[in-house]
Amino acid sequence: MQNSNDYWITTKELAQIKGISERAVRKAISKNKYVIRKCSKSYEILVTSLEENVRKKVTSIKEKSVQLQPITYVVPDGQKKLALAKYDLIKKWDEFRLNKKNKTVAGKDFLEAYNNGCICNDLFDTVGKVAIGTIYEWHKKLRTYNDDWHCLINNYTFGEKTKKSILSEEEKSELLKNLLHPNQLNIGKAIKYTKMALTQRGFTNLCCDLTYRRFANNYKNEHYNIWIEAREGNKALHDKVLPYITRDISKLEVGDVIVGDGHKLAFFVKHPYTGNPVRPTLVAYQDWKSGGFVGFEIMLEENTQCIASALRNSIINLGKIPKFVYQDNGKAFKAKYFIENGITGLFTNLGIQPIYAKPYNAKAKPIERLFRELQDSFEVMLPSYTGTSIVKKPAQLKRNEKLHKSIFKFNVPTIEQVTRVLEIWLQKYHYAQHCPHIEDKTIGEVLESGKGEGINIDSLDDLMMVREVKNIYRNGILFLKNNYYDEALFGYKKKVIIKYSLFDLSSIKVYKLNGEFICTAKRVEPIHPLANYLGEAKDIEDLKQKTKDMRLFIFILSLLFPFLSVAAQPKHEVRAAWLTALYGLDWPRTRAVSPQSIRKQKEELVDILDKLKAANFNTVLFQTRTRGDVLYPSSIEPFNSILTGKSGGNPGYDPLAFAIEECHKRGMECHAWMVTIPLGNRKHVASLGNRSVTKRMKDICVPYKNEYFLNPGHPGTKEYLMKLVREVVSHYDIDGVHFDYLRYPENAPRFPDTYDFRKYGKGRDLAQWRRDNITEIVRHLYKGVKALKPWVKVSTCPVGKYRDTSRYPSRGWNAFHTVYQDAQGWLGEGIQDQIYPMLYFRGNHFYPFALDWQEQSNGRQIIPGLGIYFLDPSEGNWTLDEVERQMHFIRTHKLAGQAHYRVKYLMDNTQGLYDVLEEDFYTAPALQPAMPWIDNVPPTAPTHLTVTRLPDGYIHLSWMPATDNDKRNVPTYVIYGSDTYPVDTSNPENIIAQRVQGTEYTYAPVRFWTAKKYFAVTAVDRYGNESEAGR
Repeated sequence: MQNSNDYWITTKELAQIKGISERAVRKAISKNKYVIRKCSKSYEILVTSLEENVRKKVTSIKEKSVQLQPITYVVPDGQKKLALAKYDLIKKWDEFRLNKKNKTVAGKDFLEAYNNGCICNDLFDTVGKVAIGTIYEWHKKLRTYNDDWHCLINNYTFGEKTKKSILSEEEKSELLKNLLHPNQLNIGKAIKYTKMALTQRGFTNLCCDLTYRRFANNYKNEHYNIWIEAREGNKALHDKVLPYITRDISKLEVGDVIVGDGHKLAFFVKHPYTGNPVRPTLVAYQDWKSGGFVGFEIMLEENTQCIASALRNSIINLGKIPKFVYQDNGKAFKAKYFIENGITGLFTNLGIQPIYAKPYNAKAKPIERLFRELQDSFEVMLPSYTGTSIVKKPAQLKRNEKLHKSIFKFNVPTIEQVTRVLEIWLQKYHYAQHCPHIEDKTIGEVLESGKGEGINIDSLDDLMMVREVKNIYRNGILFLKNNYYDEALFGYKKKVIIKYSLFDLSSIKVYKLNGEFICTAKRVEPIHPLANYLGEAKDIEDLKQKTKDMRLFIFILSLLFPFLSVAAQPKHEVRAAWLTALYGLDWPRTRAVSPQSIRKQKEELVDILDKLKAANFNTVLFQTRTRGDVLYPSSIEPFNSILTGKSGGNPGYDPLAFAIEECHKRGMECHAWMVTIPLGNRKHVASLGNRSVTKRMKDICVPYKNEYFLNPGHPGTKEYLMKLVREVVSHYDIDGVHFDYLRYPENAPRFPDTYDFRKYGKGRDLAQWRRDNITEIVRHLYKGVKALKPWVKVSTCPVGKYRDTSRYPSRGWNAFHTVYQDAQGWLGEGIQDQIYPMLYFRGNHFYPFALDWQEQSNGRQIIPGLGIYFLDPSEGNWTLDEVERQMHFIRTHKLAGQAHYRVKYLMDNTQGLYDVLEEDFYTAPALQPAMPWIDNVPPTAPTHLTVTRLPDGYIHLSWMPATDNDKRNVPTYVIYGSDTYPVDTSNPENIIAQRVQGTEYTYAPVRFWTAKKYFAVTAVDRYGNESEAGR
């Protein structure tokens, strides 16, 4: 063994011995503490220059290092010659570097000269070219094994040859636990985790990775069934290991069994309505005997109509009805139309026995092989081919691929073009491919030989008609979002059976439940919404004809049933509409930049209010604050740009004051609708300049997802909002303040309020703290408004669903959890007068949640917001009867009223909504519900009512004023008129005018013969309390 006196160790080895870092060793070297020599990129330290205790450790470790065992077998001459040549090369390499200043560079220079044949040619002939890394590896081996050349023998083992390593039972058990895991770890990872687990449990002398790998591969090959089932599951075991059943198809006849399935085609076609490229779906049926397609249909999706059409085509092509249909287990293939739809299913009608394939078992459906052939031979040849996966996507469809996009023009065919091309391809394919089940015959020959005599198509279509039970509504039968009507349906309210063809939906046949035929109802075609103005001649003529027919029908009814009366309507009801100024969605369309445009802008608002008044609306939610800007002259925030086209631009008048005045003229309330928390995106905020709250009060503003928001968790936010509210309530005769977006942004787990939560959280969890923040703002605003003017109504429009009800989930979108609004808590605390929940939903997403609000109202007014914008096809797919049902529900359960979002869809009469409200729901005026929790004392009754009939047919009314306990407000008056005495003031049909100011009124009937004979007057205070009638 080499003596430690002339032994060198590396910095890394010294660091390990001393238990310090390499950096500390290098620092000691820089202070000349040890004798060193340069070695590659590091240093080696002379052992004799070390401290005595360290020297002893080095000597002890060296004595325990690898000892050479006596060679017990002869080294082959070739290996010996090669090892000695390597040894000589290392020595010459060391000798060349010995006194060089930069040993690393010197070593590379030597090796470059050697590899180029300039030096040591005899060694080069034996060793060949050598990399610098290999030289360092050999050099390290020689140092490790005390300069013994035997260590350079390839795959040389010192000492006796050992037997093949065998895993212990613990190793096998741990390895199998990892290998047979359903996460399907690869063998390398399984070995790694096995060794890690065993080492932590104290096992040592573990076998090498190669032994583990050999065991894993042997186990997989000897127990493949266990391997597959444990890692991939029972289905994989069935698909990969278990033997499959061999079927003898020769025992079938053509048409006995047809196999059906759907296949997403890997190319684009033009959408028949939009023209956009879409991938269509092919539904096909294959004759099992011949192996050929007997019928198919291509549509945009795999639905009942597509499957039924493919089946119909198959039956017609076969010339007979198959005995069995063996098809996919998907939802569309098992639709009620095929098996049962309340009366009888198609398969029963046709005498077909359906069989459904085992789910996710493609081998059981031979049609899958034909789909693969279609994919490889037909789809790939179409110009709009998309590829079957991302890897196989054509170059021209890949992102940032400019060359192929310029070379290959993307030609998208229509469904009809693809259908014709596919029919041609199938014809050639059938006669080019041999039948897999009959020798020496093609698919086409076998298929033709087994076809039937033919099918009566009319009888087939009648059998394939769908039967459903339907209700009859006022516009007939609602079916597939269309109305079907015939005069024979009028007045019939029992359920009926309809029969229709999936291939012709222009009309339906209607039967009574006992099977008696009623009529053939035709689809009602909608009329152009502005036929008289924008429609063509045909649209105008259609409108005239339908109007004429309707008037004639109503006239006949009035003759037959003269005593029909309009359904009773509530006398007290909120009938509200949101008038949106944001982006000019509802108003204004004209910018106020001149006296003429100011007048035009005002006229636009007057037109809206006139139309709302004509339909007996009584509340306008006028948008007063949008996103950090306002629609009135404010000392706090700038004007909204929608008024003039410029942020902060003065429109030359006060829009809020004008709106209030015009609403009051028409007997309607005007509520200031104020959007609270959001401040707009970065562009909008920048447009407001230095008047933006983000510049003036940065502490209460936070950026989140490219937008700015007021921070509900900062105490300054409620004070800032109260400043705005105080400005509006103090300076304007407003009837209510309506708060919108008084909440956190939806799904805002990363809303930047961490600092405020730490500072103000006080032991609450984040969600409760956020809810408390919103509630505190609501409380502060409510109390502030009531301190100024207690008669001003305070309301909020929270998210429509408060939280999950006992039976109906909110599906992750509710006020309480999603946006931290405890709105029902506000009602319970009495810090809201009204709540307008935004119930823009249908069915079970509307009714149970509306009822939940009413049950938790604490006597306050619940006015559900209705999503009438979904009646517009660009917004949704609602039909008018959905809104009608919701309004009936609201009245049945005595909620305080309805609010319509938004005015545009009322003005546009979308789907006839305005007409329905005016003619059916709002035929009579309605007064505002009272607020008895604020004041329940009505004014005194007006007295000395005097009625004077004027020569021009007008009637002048006057009375002595009423008095009220609220000395700050003079009562307004409601005028009633009737043909009977005394006038029934409980009937809203008798209301002539409301919110009349002063003590006189001139009644001007539209037609003198309709003038009322008797009159009554009541007084109403600002809280909605009505006095007794003065007559």
